[in-house]
Amino acid sequence: MSTLRLFITPGWPQEQRACRWALVSATGEILQHGQSEPRHWPGVVAPEDRPEKAAPAERQACDLILCGSQVNALAVKLPRGAAGQRPEVIAAACEDLLLDDPADCQFSPPPDGFSVTGPDGDVCLAFISHARLSALAATLGELGLQPRSAWPLGFLLPERDGRRLAWAEDGNLTLPHPDGSFLNLDLTGELALWQEQLASDGFALPLAVVNRESTAAGRQFLEAAIAAGYLSETAAAPPSDALRPPPPGGLLNGRLAPPRASRNWLERFRRPLRLAVGLALLAGTLVFLDWGRLAWQAQAYRQAIEAEYRQAFPEGALVDPLLQMQRQLDRLRQNSGQLASTDLLTLLAPLGEIGGELASERLDYDGSRLNVVARLEAGELAALTERARQLGLRLAVSRREGQGNSLSASFSLSPDLAR
Repeated sequence: MSTLRLFITPGWPQEQRACRWALVSATGEILQHGQSEPRHWPGVVAPEDRPEKAAPAERQACDLILCGSQVNALAVKLPRGAAGQRPEVIAAACEDLLLDDPADCQFSPPPDGFSVTGPDGDVCLAFISHARLSALAATLGELGLQPRSAWPLGFLLPERDGRRLAWAEDGNLTLPHPDGSFLNLDLTGELALWQEQLASDGFALPLAVVNRESTAAGRQFLEAAIAAGYLSETAAAPPSDALRPPPPGGLLNGRLAPPRASRNWLERFRRPLRLAVGLALLAGTLVFLDWGRLAWQAQAYRQAIEAEYRQAFPEGALVDPLLQMQRQLDRLRQNSGQLASTDLLTLLAPLGEIGGELASERLDYDGSRLNVVARLEAGELAALTERARQLGLRLAVSRREGQGNSLSASFSLSPDLAR
C-alpha cells in the first residue's frame, strides 16, 4: 500500500496552501512527487465524493515530515527502562526546560527509540505544540487522509560518510547535532553570524547541507553562511527518498495516536483458536495413551489370574478365569467352615451396618444374588453402596422412587468379580 509523504512547513496551511509531497510505495520507491495545493494530492477526495464515515483503512495514509521552527529538540535525563518512556515521566523531566506546559506538548524520541546519546546520560526528544499537531491532523482528516506518523525533519536527515547532512528548504535550515538532536534556523541575514555559537554548542563544523531552497533571498543567505565557512553545499542534492523512512507513530502518540486497523474476528481469535486446538489435541493424545495403559494393565491382570488359576487347578477347564477362580475360592472357604462370597450372610452384611433403620419389604435369595425391596433414606442408600464396595460386593439399583429424602428402592447385592 502506498503512503503519501507530506513536508509540512510552519506556515501551512494558514500562510500558504502549497506543500511538497511524494507518493511512496511499500518498498520505499517514489511513485509520484510534486508541490501543489491539497486538491492535487494523490488520495484527496472531493467533499461531495467522500463517504460519511470512512474507515481509517479506506483512507489514504500519510506521513507528516515537520520542517522549521514548529518542532524542536532537547536533551533530558530520563530513568532507564520502561519507566523513562511513560508520558508523565517525560513531561516532568521537560517541565523546567520549556516555556509552555508539558501537558500542551507532544514528545517523541528518535525513530531508533529511547537511547542515551550524551555523556551525561541525556536522551534526545523532539517536541511540538499539541494544538498545532492536532490542528494538522484534523485538517488532513477533513481532506480524507489518515495521518500515520509525524516526525521532525531533523530525525530523518540523510547521511553521507557516516555523518548526517543539514537540510535547507522553504526558508528553513535544519542542522544535525552529533548527539542525535537538531537545530532549526530561519534563512535570514543573521545566519552568517551563527558560526561561533554553533561551534561552542558542539556542532561538527563545517556541515554539508542539502540545498533545496527555492527563494532567491533564502539562497542568498545560505550562500553567505557557506562563505562564512561553517556550511558546505553538497555536490549533488540527494532525492527525497534519501530521507530515512518514517516509521508509524512518532509525535502522533497518546491522545493523537492513529487508530489501529480493525481486524475481523477470525484474525483476532486466530491465536487463541490455535492454542485451543493444540490443547485439545494434547488432551486427546494423553487420554488415548492413558486408555492404552489401562487396557494393558487389565490384560496383564487377566493373564496373571489365568496363570494363577492354571497353577492352582491344572486340570480344570478354563472358560472365565475370574468367575472360575471365585467359585473355587468359595468352595474352599465352605469346606473350611468359612462364608463364601455368595452366601446369604455375606450378602446381608452391608444391610446390618447402615446407620438408620432399613424397612425391608422383600428379600429374595437365589443362591448367588440377594434382591431387596426396601424403604430407606437417600443418604442411607449412598452409604449402603459404599459399604458394599468396601466388602467386595456390587450393589445395582434397578428401581428408585420417591421425593425428598424418603425413597422406595429395589436393588441387588452380588459378589464383585472385578475386584
